[in-house]
Amino acid sequence: MNYGAVFSKLYRRAQSYLTVALKPYDLSPAEHLVLQCVAEMEDASQEAIAARLMTDKAIVARAASSLEEKGWIARNRSESDRRAFVLTPLEKCDENIEALTKIGRHWSVFLKEGISEEDLAVFDRVLDQMYQKALDTDPDTIAEEVFYERT
Repeated sequence: MNYGAVFSKLYRRAQSYLTVALKPYDLSPAEHLVLQCVAEMEDASQEAIAARLMTDKAIVARAASSLEEKGWIARNRSESDRRAFVLTPLEKCDENIEALTKIGRHWSVFLKEGISEEDLAVFDRVLDQMYQKALDTDPDTIAEEVFYERT
């Protein structure tokens, strides 16, 4: 099985679901992720959110700028680092975060329907092992191994 292809397809389907489910809130899937982090992390910097999401800082900056324009968050300069922004949830976020969290969780609940607890426990363990291995591995090293196998 090509796990990369399967994970990619699952990701794309999740994005499609979120695009539809978040439409009434005028949020994109990326904005939803950033908003969830802002709600969970007290006075989070854009950099801390990017690190938590393992994504590019520019993606978080664009989402944060849009969320600010839409009235979901406030972006203020950090007092300790004037180059950085601290993101704070506004009332609109506080009033809707429970529903938004439910939307995010619904996809996982849907995918797990009809799968036994035992199978899910095994899947969770294996997926966590794969995730940890991916985190602990330098992508350049793996890419070099594939390159040298071809030559």
